[in-house]
Amino acid sequence: MNNAQFSIEKYKTLLPVIFVIFISFIIHNAYGVNGSLSRDDAICLYAGQQMVEGTPPYQSIFVNRTPLGGMIASGAIWFSKWIEADDIRAVRTLFLFIGVLHSAILFLLAQRIFSSRTVALFSALAFLAFFDFTRHAASGPQPKTLLVLFQTLSLLLIVKQRWFWAGVAGSLAFLGWQPGAWFGVVAGLFALLEYRNRRLIPALQTALGASVPLIVVAWYFWQKDALSDFIEGAVTFNLKYLSRTEVPLNVHLRIIALNVQNNYEFMFLPIIIGLMVIVGFYFWRRTEHPWWQDLLFHHPLRVILISFIAPVLWTLQDYQGAQDFYVFLPYCALGFGYFLAIIPRYIQQNNSMIRTQIVIAVISFALIFGTLINIDSKNNRGLLRQQQFAEEILAQFDEDVRVVSIGSPQFMAITHQTNPNPYLFIIAGIANRIEDQTEGGIPGWLAELETYDPDVIVFGDTRGAHAKDITRWIKDHYEEMNHGPWTYYVRPPIETQAPPSQNDNST
Repeated sequence: MNNAQFSIEKYKTLLPVIFVIFISFIIHNAYGVNGSLSRDDAICLYAGQQMVEGTPPYQSIFVNRTPLGGMIASGAIWFSKWIEADDIRAVRTLFLFIGVLHSAILFLLAQRIFSSRTVALFSALAFLAFFDFTRHAASGPQPKTLLVLFQTLSLLLIVKQRWFWAGVAGSLAFLGWQPGAWFGVVAGLFALLEYRNRRLIPALQTALGASVPLIVVAWYFWQKDALSDFIEGAVTFNLKYLSRTEVPLNVHLRIIALNVQNNYEFMFLPIIIGLMVIVGFYFWRRTEHPWWQDLLFHHPLRVILISFIAPVLWTLQDYQGAQDFYVFLPYCALGFGYFLAIIPRYIQQNNSMIRTQIVIAVISFALIFGTLINIDSKNNRGLLRQQQFAEEILAQFDEDVRVVSIGSPQFMAITHQTNPNPYLFIIAGIANRIEDQTEGGIPGWLAELETYDPDVIVFGDTRGAHAKDITRWIKDHYEEMNHGPWTYYVRPPIETQAPPSQNDNST
């Protein structure tokens, strides 16, 4: 290939990527950075804020997930302080660009495995229509955004046989969400398969790459005297304190389907089509080798098909909400992009190049337009409302007001308050951890709260074995108030305070 031909090919590859980045930025920006701050996103934001102040994740806010979201957020928060900008919008802008970057990576992955710019374009544009992901990328920070970024990047690097960086990306996927560890395993598996050619170096490179992020993160927690907290939050908590309610498989699948339908709206059917296409690829045989050999060594989509297995098995036994479905979105986009490309592929086979380009343009426009009209601008200013009402609540108190969150980390992150303990929300096994690790259990923890004597308790969704005890204590000692989106409790006037209950330790 001469220089002129090489330049043309490079141009043909680069131009669609630039187009995808441009459209991705427009769509992400259309959601804006002022959407309501959800509880899960607030956990990540608060962890980042406290990390900048010197308190590591898990000690500032305890959560049973890996810490990358808060650590990435802390970088944007530090930068916002340096330029004297709003920290929440700085973090959201960073995650917005992460979402844009993922669109380009997904395009490159699809182009590499399908050898088709058309499939790559349709896959990237279809992904942008996944409402829940794109909205949270702009109005997060949603830590599973990072999972999807490094998941897709690891698959691309595996396909390109960049073993060291595939290991790095797989490790970062784990630090975004625990099940992301599987993508590091997939990188190691395909690196080991290179040993058929008597090459052990790829496996060593992958292992080295995977160890780098883990060593860096572990070192940070070690020098903050919080390594045991990191290990507990990322690994052992789920084994020790967490238990899920068993439901029949058909009920579990129905719950997942309804959740996906409610959160992804008009893209529910494309998601189903995309998943069906991916499943269909398992039966697409091009060799006479046994099925398992074909899948491991010969199938052109073997990296996608092998990596798809573990998320399915994980989801069949544990699914908590729309963000848990993020891990499937790249597969759905790839499958649906391949499905859409059937039409222009058929026309091209009939020697109608002009009509083929027109069809590609029409399908692309339909995906972009359908995404944009689905964006509800009225819901993109929720953060402003949250901030306004939070400021009005705090305006009723002195500057040294003592605020506690029980189920509302959003309030603490928005108002930059610091909780006196790491339990800003109490769900699932967190109450069990308090019971196990606090002297006196839940009553002892409530006694500590009473000693702290908060002026305001901001309350939100609280679940678990001891939720009723905690709620009863709050209502016995405080008076419920509501203002805008916030439910909070304040001390009643002295003359109307109820006498202490028999469980109080008052003298």
